[in-house]
Amino acid sequence: MFKTYLKYFLHILNYSCYVIQKFVLYEKSPWIPPT
Repeated sequence: MFKTYLKYFLHILNYSCYVIQKFVLYEKSPWIPPT
């Protein structure tokens, strides 16, 4: 039970890091006009 919860938490954490990284890259990209 605890291992499943830990795995789920790590998955969400990894996904959050991925989204944040993509967002930062998008914000720093000069060739993409801001909406």
